[in-house]
Amino acid sequence: MAKWSARGLLSGPIENRSSPWSFHNEVTGPGGVSPLRNVTLQAAFFHNGAFTRLEDAIRHHLDVFSSARHYNPAAADVDSDLMAPMGPTEPVLARVDPIFLTPIQLTDDEFQQLVDFVRNGLLDRRATPEYLKKQIPKSVPSGFPVLKFQ
Repeated sequence: MAKWSARGLLSGPIENRSSPWSFHNEVTGPGGVSPLRNVTLQAAFFHNGAFTRLEDAIRHHLDVFSSARHYNPAAADVDSDLMAPMGPTEPVLARVDPIFLTPIQLTDDEFQQLVDFVRNGLLDRRATPEYLKKQIPKSVPSGFPVLKFQ
């Protein structure tokens, strides 16, 4: 079973798929970690879209226990059709890496600097729809249809 770790920023443990804190990435597998590069282009954060704002996803990692215990999908602007009954939070929190036991205190300015770094400092300015559309091949060797970029 995966545990939270310093590597697990913007991810969480496996186990309870109905919990907003469970994590499984189809590319990296169980416990894999999503890269932070171009993270600002994501519409939602965590494998199930538990947070729709980058600030909320970062704030969650500053105080994991409080965030998990007080999580409200409606307050997180999760679409109503994606809101499922949540599984128990405490068994998941019992397995959280001790590095997250103590909340991280940041001033408002430090928090904004962190958000700015993740949002802008890790953004590849070429990651625009116009540029990315040019990277899609017209066909692939398998003959399968090429996905449409929206």
